[in-house]
Parts: sequence; structure tokens; C-alpha cells
Amino acid sequence: MTEEPILDPIAQQPPASDPSQEKADGPEDTDRPERADGPEDADRPERAGPVPTAPIPEGPPPAARKRRGIFWGLGILLAASLAAVLLLWALSFEAHWENGRLVVTFFGADSDYVSEAITGQTAAQAPALEALPRAATGTGVTLALSEAPEEELTLQELYAAVRPSTVSLEVYAGRSRTPMGSGSGIIMTADGYLLTNHHVIAGGSRVSVLLADDTEYDALLVGSDELSDLAVLKIEAEDLPAATFVSSADAQVGDKVAAIGDPLGIELRGTMTDGILCAINRDVVVKDRSMTLLQTNAALNSGNSGGPLVDISGRVIGINTMKISSSYVSVEGLGFAIPMDVAKPLVDELIEKGYVSGRPKLGITGYGVEAEASTFYDIPAGVYIKSVEPNSNAAAQGLQTGDIITHIEGREVRSVEELNVVKNDFRAGQTVHLTVWRKGETLEIGVELIDAAD
Repeated sequence: MTEEPILDPIAQQPPASDPSQEKADGPEDTDRPERADGPEDADRPERAGPVPTAPIPEGPPPAARKRRGIFWGLGILLAASLAAVLLLWALSFEAHWENGRLVVTFFGADSDYVSEAITGQTAAQAPALEALPRAATGTGVTLALSEAPEEELTLQELYAAVRPSTVSLEVYAGRSRTPMGSGSGIIMTADGYLLTNHHVIAGGSRVSVLLADDTEYDALLVGSDELSDLAVLKIEAEDLPAATFVSSADAQVGDKVAAIGDPLGIELRGTMTDGILCAINRDVVVKDRSMTLLQTNAALNSGNSGGPLVDISGRVIGINTMKISSSYVSVEGLGFAIPMDVAKPLVDELIEKGYVSGRPKLGITGYGVEAEASTFYDIPAGVYIKSVEPNSNAAAQGLQTGDIITHIEGREVRSVEELNVVKNDFRAGQTVHLTVWRKGETLEIGVELIDAAD
């Protein structure tokens, strides 16, 4: 922090001078007439009053020095307080390790869904997605993983091979003519199936697709899934340049990779960046869900999400989904992509059903009890249950509005996100054990999870 200089009122005063010696600015005028008093000489009478003989002390008087010390003290205290706040911000950086997993809550994104965060909901859980026009499901189309041998290409050859298969997406809400967000996508089949991230299209009512040859289409939604952050779109087109997809099982740290997409929006569409794979099977917790991802130092930015991460042969090994960033700490080269081996079964199910089955749901709605509310109302911190779905097992087991869930599977929770992190490790049909506070009484209740798509 740069402190402004403190102006001491005494130190800034001009030096004392005899008014009789003051003269106007500018060069001295040698022809100026003498004053009425006449020239000073030995016969000039002395002025009345004593002549001061005590020396004038140098610097400001003690009172001024004291005030200046107070000002400096306040300035130092203010600077220290601001430094402490900045340090706390830095220490609360949004990526941290928890139980051996990287927990991320703030990263680069492509829409205003959450401030620079990649999140989403399944089609069954997100009414906003119902605004998107739907494509038919159950067509029998699947995501094919090629077994073509690796053939190292130059970066120029790689770009020429992959760029036509990369599309630009702009997402609109309501009747707005201004896109609410943008992202990238990959042509999966020649007849118009496209892959992208769920968070790119979340909340939109129309998705515009721009091909590399500047042809534009409106897309239909085939299916979307929150936990995997995957979405499948369909455009009415033929003979499209489909990408080549390959298993990510053989990928190794140090493999050369490249990413193609629209960093910061459609104005920079078709940008390619390159790097290496920095980690394989990196477990990352995104808001309230765990994802196993490929980590790369290829530069990814807002707008790259949904685009391809390709190997040196130009084969898609992952779908770019996020990067870690911070407003307070410099972060570089931490990008992540969904491995194709993880994506394939989910994409196939999205095409077949429009959703991924087995996603767990407790059957309640609620919100976290903040520390202030906990103290004020003398209730424990946890997740306050606002409502219970009548046909859920939660209702059958007696959960009620006003109950507070303090633990799930023995793990303390303070928010819905923390509750979902544990819940999402289970599948529909499995039972989770909750510790519930109800009017001063602690209860242990087992609840069978239901399918979110039901």
C-alpha cells in the first residue's frame, strides 16, 4: 500500500520574513523608486518595541511533532490492517487440498451462472434447461473411440486437422439479442451431434452454433448432466467434419497436447494453445461434486470450455472444462479436461435417455445455517430442511421441515454444497446416514437416495 504524505500544517508554512522585504514576483527592477521611509542608514530612527534576541528554534514545535507522530501511527495502523485483510484473502484461496483431493470453488468460466465458476445441473434438476428446444433421444448414436495408431503431427498439421471440428457457441436467455455466455464445442458426428460442457448452456433458451466455415445453426438439446458437466447438442446438418476421439487410458504425464477454442469469446475463436499433460486422474471437487480430470498447462480461458484437448496426432483425448484462477493470487497453467474414457458412457446415456440415470437425490430442499443465525437462534450449524418431497424416502423416514442435518455419514456439514459432496459419492438406491437435530433432540436417520431423474 502506498501511503500519501501527511501534510504537517506547520511544516508547510512559509518561513517568517519581514513584510518590508517582500516584493512582487519577477526580475528585480533596479529603477524602482525607494520607499517613503527612505534608504536605511545610521541616522534612521529605530522602531518602537523590543528587538527579539532569542534564536528561532529549528523544525516544528513539540505539539506539531506530537500530532505528526499520531498521524504516522494511524497511517501505519491502517496499512497493517489492510495488509492483514489481503493476507486473509490470500490464505482463503479458492483451491485447497481436502482428504487428498483438490477442492476448487472459483475458476474461469464462460457464462454468468456463477462468478467464474464451472457448475451446472442435470436436465432433470434444472427447469431452466427446459427452455431449450429438445432433440429426439434413443437414436442409437454412440460416441466412437478410434483405435487409429498415433502419428505425430506438426502443430500446423494438427491445427489444420482439428480446427474444422471445433465450433463456437453463443447462449441466449429469453428474447435477448445479447448472448449471456459463450463457449466451444466439438463435432461428434457428421450428421450434427455436438459435445460441450453443461455449464456453457445452463440457463439458456437458445444456443447458436457457428462452424469454422462461418455457417450458423440453432442447436437442439439432446441431454445434459450436472455432475459430469457434459452436454450433447444436435444441429440439422450433414457431412460435417467430425473429430476423431481416442481413449485417454494410455495418456501419460508429459504427453504433448493442444487445446482449441474461443478464449474470452467468439472474437478470438479458433485459438490454439499447446502444452503437456501435467497430471492424470486428478480428483477435483467442483462446488459440490467430485470430478476425475486430466490436468494440462495448455492455456485455457473463459470460452475454451467445451472445446477439444487433443494429443499430438490431433485425436481428442479430453473435453476442456475449467481452469483455476484467483482475483488475489497469480495462477498460471492449471487447466483441466474431462477424459474421453470418463465421458463416453455418459455421452452415450445422454443420447439414449437425455439424462444420466442413478444420480442421487435426498428428496429435500434446504439451506445452510450461518454462524450468526446459529448463535442468535441457539441452534446448531448445519443444513436447515425447508421442505421434504412427499413421495421420497426422506419423508417416509420422518424427516420434517425445521430439522437441521448436522452430519452425513459421520461428516460434519455446514452447507448444502458440503452435504452434496458426500451425497454425490453414492448412487440412487443406496442409503446414507444422517445426524439430525430436532428441537433439542439428536436423531440418527437412514435415508435411501432416489433417482434425480424420477
